[in-house]
Amino acid sequence: MRYEIEHPTVLGQQTLVDQLWLPLPNTDGDGTRDLELLEVYPGDYEILEIGEANQAAYWNNVGDLCAQTDCRFGIVFEITLERPMYTIPWNTDVSYDTESELYRTYTQPQRGIEADDPALRELAKQIVDGEESVYKRVLLLQSWVEQNVLYPDLGSTYPDDALLCIEEGLGDCAGQSKVLVALCRALGIPARTVSGLLPFSHGSGQLEQFGPRAAWFDRNLSVHVWCEVYLPPLGWVQVEPDMAGFGIDKERLIVRRGPFSFPGGLCRQATYFHLPLAVQGDWCGQSVGWEVSIDAEPVD
Repeated sequence: MRYEIEHPTVLGQQTLVDQLWLPLPNTDGDGTRDLELLEVYPGDYEILEIGEANQAAYWNNVGDLCAQTDCRFGIVFEITLERPMYTIPWNTDVSYDTESELYRTYTQPQRGIEADDPALRELAKQIVDGEESVYKRVLLLQSWVEQNVLYPDLGSTYPDDALLCIEEGLGDCAGQSKVLVALCRALGIPARTVSGLLPFSHGSGQLEQFGPRAAWFDRNLSVHVWCEVYLPPLGWVQVEPDMAGFGIDKERLIVRRGPFSFPGGLCRQATYFHLPLAVQGDWCGQSVGWEVSIDAEPVD
C-alpha cells in the first residue's frame, strides 16, 4: 500500500511549511497488522515515537527539501488490513486490574475528553441506569450518543470537546468519539479514540477496499475517527460512537490510537492525527489543503 502527499503547502496558500509529520500505520490492535516499511521519501527524515505505539515520519526544513526534489513526501509499505470480528461473551463478567498502567491511562481525563467532570459523570450514570453488564453499558452509551449528539450539517460550525458536544448536541465523528470515550471512562471502562483513512466514493459512501488510487481532492478518500473499548477477555474492541454494536463494517487503515504528543510541545491543539500535520512559524495544523492520496495494490 502506498501513502503519498504531494505539495505540502499551507491551506489556500503557496507558501511551503517548515516541518512535516506523516503518520505511519498503527498495528497495536485489531484491523491492521504485519506492517513492513519499504520506503520513506525524500531521504532526509526521522521516524519518531509519539506515544501509545504511534509513529510518524518527520521532515525538517521542508522548503530546502522541496528545492532539491519534486516536493513530494510519502511512505511506501505493505500491511494487512482486515475487518475485526468479535464474539461477545454476554454472560461473562468483565473485571479490570485497576492498578494497571492500561487502566489508569485510559480511564483518566485528557484534553477534550473530560471524564472527571461531575456533570458528565452523573450523565453517564443516568444513561446506564443501574445496568451492571459492561457490554450492555457500552451499547447504552452508544445509543445515547446516536440520539443526542447529532452530526452537523455540511459547512456548519460545531464543537470539538466532549462537554461542548454534549451541551450543543452536535459533533462530527471526532466529537462523537470523544463523547463516547469520556462517558465510558467516567464509568471506569477504558476507552480511546482511533483515527484512520477509509476508501470512499462521493455519492455512494464507504467502499469495500482501497482502489488503485484514492485521493482527498478526487473525493474518494475519507478520514474518520471512531473508538476502541477495552473489554477483557477480548482486549481492545472497535466500535462506532453513534451506532450500538461491537465491530466495524469494513476494513480501514488505522494510523493513530489513543493520545499522542510531538517533541517540544508542538501542535498541542491536535487531538487526532489521520492526515499529515505541519508547522509554519506559529501555525500548526492538519493538511486538508494538500493533495493526500493512497495507491493500493493487492499483495499475494
